[in-house]
Amino acid sequence: MILNIYKKGFTLIELLIVVLIIGILAAIALPQYETAVEKTRMSEALSNIKTLAMAQQRNALASGDYTNYNVDALDVTLPGTLTSNKNYVITKNFSYAINSGAPFIIYAIRNGDWSTYYFSLFLPGQNLTCTPGSNATPIQTKLCNAINSAK
Repeated sequence: MILNIYKKGFTLIELLIVVLIIGILAAIALPQYETAVEKTRMSEALSNIKTLAMAQQRNALASGDYTNYNVDALDVTLPGTLTSNKNYVITKNFSYAINSGAPFIIYAIRNGDWSTYYFSLFLPGQNLTCTPGSNATPIQTKLCNAINSAK
């Protein structure tokens, strides 16, 4: 009598090959994911900084001067928490501040940490600069440099 026994399951080699393929795919996908997430965060900051700039210009037209360090005096509300002294708006990814010195500047500081990276927008010429700090990741530095070279 011939026994017809089928072995069920996978061999160790088959499992190792599957794990290796998954590892290779993850190694390729993770940096792309991190880049996409950081691009989204930067887009959010650029949008908010331009919103603040337009609000400052409206305020200057209405009152004759830019507001200094008072984000609350503008006619826009950014999604986030306004600090008690009304100097900063803090969101999940950035802190936003305004300064009406010469020239007028709007800042977006990544996680409130100057050593990561920050945007500065100078008015009235609207020269936007992204400055990577000492703690910026290579992805953040690369994206900052791309924004600066796109001018």
